[in-house]
Formats: sequence, structure tokens, C-alpha cells
Amino acid sequence: MSEASISPEDAAKILNKSVQFIRIGLQKERLPFGTAVLIDKQWSYHISSKLLAEYIGEDNLKKYFMKGGD
Repeated sequence: MSEASISPEDAAKILNKSVQFIRIGLQKERLPFGTAVLIDKQWSYHISSKLLAEYIGEDNLKKYFMKGGD
């Protein structure tokens, strides 16, 4: 069973941060909810919905998705 991945753009909205904050935080391994991998000079990101829910509280993550992600 595969776990849902959240985009850096959605994570930024959920956390009320910039996308750049999320990307750099993942690249520098400072954010505990995902990974960033450099492949052929391009960064690829995986943000775990489970780890993000643990980081901000599952209820907060549910609220974000229930209101349509805006």
C-alpha cells in the first residue's frame, strides 16, 4: 500500500510558509516530514502525508483538506 505524497506547494499552504522554505528545508534535511533528492541537477521531493500529519497534528491536516486546500 502506497502512502500519499504531498506537493511542496501544498505543504507550503498547509504550513503557511513559502514553497522555497519547504524546498530548502527538505534539501538541508531540516524538516522531518519528507526528503529531497538531487537527480541530474534537478531536485525531486517526497513529503509524507503521515509524517506531515504527525508534525502539525492530524486534525490540522484534515482541516486543510476538508476546506478544499485553499
